[in-house]
Amino acid sequence: MPAPSRALKSIEIDFDSFRHSIEKCRSAGDFDSAALREAYGAHGRLRERYRDEERGLTPCERMALSKGFKHDHFSEGMMHFRHVSEHITRDRTTFTIWTPDNVPIKLPSTESSARAVFSSLCPTLIDVGGQAHRIDHLRWLDEMEKRIAEALHTASLCD
Repeated sequence: MPAPSRALKSIEIDFDSFRHSIEKCRSAGDFDSAALREAYGAHGRLRERYRDEERGLTPCERMALSKGFKHDHFSEGMMHFRHVSEHITRDRTTFTIWTPDNVPIKLPSTESSARAVFSSLCPTLIDVGGQAHRIDHLRWLDEMEKRIAEALHTASLCD
């Protein structure tokens, strides 16, 4: 088995933190908005770690991980939830998230406050066209975890 690069090992550490934050959401007896926000924050830190370490990855590792980070609309959309939780959307009038099936949903920033987005595990958000969308945070976090785990597994097989 080939040895992973130092950069890949660093990304794996942040992935474990992301995984742990999702487990904390799953195991909470009652809905915990702070734990949910933390899971999105952990995903954001993981994406930042990937960007910071990208140059230190081998070409094979970089290609494998790009599928879970760089070239994934769903992952990009998940970052918008982090921005909402940290109130970073004030300067935008809209933002787009993608469902796990990569269907875009364009949301108005003013209507998609942190209170609305993190009001429950399955909030209903209204898009710019007035259509309601039920967001299942745990399903979305689980899907993101799965995609990144697959990319990390593929990267760990690189020579």
